[in-house]
Amino acid sequence: MERNQNARSFIIFVAVLALTILSCSGLADLPGLIATATPTPTSTFTPSPTPTLTSTPTLTPTNTFTPTPLPETSIESLADGSTRFTDTKGGYTFVLPAGWLVINLVGDNPGQALEEAKSANPDKALILTGLNSAVAQRARMGAADFSPDHFTAISAPMLFTVLDETTLLMPLEDLLEANRKMIPQILKAQVTASKINENPSGVPYGILDITLKITSNTATTSVSEKLMMFKTEKYTVFITLAVLDELKEAGFAGFNEMIESVELLNP
Repeated sequence: MERNQNARSFIIFVAVLALTILSCSGLADLPGLIATATPTPTSTFTPSPTPTLTSTPTLTPTNTFTPTPLPETSIESLADGSTRFTDTKGGYTFVLPAGWLVINLVGDNPGQALEEAKSANPDKALILTGLNSAVAQRARMGAADFSPDHFTAISAPMLFTVLDETTLLMPLEDLLEANRKMIPQILKAQVTASKINENPSGVPYGILDITLKITSNTATTSVSEKLMMFKTEKYTVFITLAVLDELKEAGFAGFNEMIESVELLNP
C-alpha cells in the first residue's frame, strides 16, 4: 500500500506534461623607574634600570574569507552546441544535444525564468507555455527541442526533471513495476515497454514507454512519452519526455543521447 502511494505522488508528472504539450551566487610603553643617589655614603649604588615592558600587538585580519556556496543547478553551453545541466543538490548531471533550449527552473522565481525564455524566443513562446506545468511541479529544469525539423509551430519535444525523496528507499525494480501497472489505470494510457538498463557511466535506470490519446476540440492527438528514473545519494530523479507522435523519432533520439550522458556527482 505504501509503495502504491509513493508511486502516485509522482505519476502526475507524466500526466501533466502530456496534457500541456498542446498548450501551446599602538604599542604603549610603560615608564622606566630610576633610583636617585643618597648623599651620605662615599659610594653610591645605582641600580640597573628596570626593563621597559611592551605589550604584544593584536593583529586584525584585513580580509575575512567566506566561501561562495555552489549553486543548486547550473547550465553550461558546450563547444559542440550541446548543453550540460548539472544539479548539485540532486547529485547528477547530463547533456542535451545541440538545438535543445534548456531553462533553469531553480531559483527565487522560476516562473520569471520561463517568461524570460519566452521573451528571448517570441516565435516559440506558445510552445514554451507547455512548461508552465513544470514550474508548477517544482521541476529542476525544463527543455524543448528546437532543432530544425524537430518541432512545429505549436509543438516540440519537451522534458523536465523532478527530485523525489519519498521513493528513495524503494528498489528501482519495484518503482518501475508500480508505475507500469498504475499508469494505464490513471491515464488510460498504454505502456508499451518497461526495462531496467545501465548507461555507459554505470548508472542503473528504469524507463517506461507510454502512449496516450488526447482529445481537444473534437480532435484526437497521439502523444508518446518516456519516463526515466534513477537513484542518486539522496533522491530519486524522474525525467519525463512528451512528444507528438509525428515528432517522436527526433524527440526520442535526443532523449536517448541524454540518457547515455547521465553521470552521478557522488557515485
